[in-house]
Amino acid sequence: MKSRKADDWLPPIVLTEAVNDKGTEELAKAFLKHLAFLKESSGLSIRRKERARLELLETVEADTKAMISNMDGGQLLEKLLDAIQNGKTTPQNAAREIINRIENRKGK
Repeated sequence: MKSRKADDWLPPIVLTEAVNDKGTEELAKAFLKHLAFLKESSGLSIRRKERARLELLETVEADTKAMISNMDGGQLLEKLLDAIQNGKTTPQNAAREIINRIENRKGK
């Protein structure tokens, strides 16, 4: 478990019953206090940057996987997978071959 620093946000416990509209106003106030805390402590911009970082990396990963899957009409990936399975190459060497292909494409 992560240890807390003295200036870390300590989430309040807010009892609510949405059906009976109990505690919802207190919950909204707690959300607003947390938002104010994040803004004052730069936590909001840090979280937004981290969220953007994750979204960027996920997009690059998805696009890269699609590009690799489509190289040579999908044949390169199948060829390399067969070579790995048959012990003719290693996953590391296959990855290097893919990276070399990408680097060579970028120079064209």
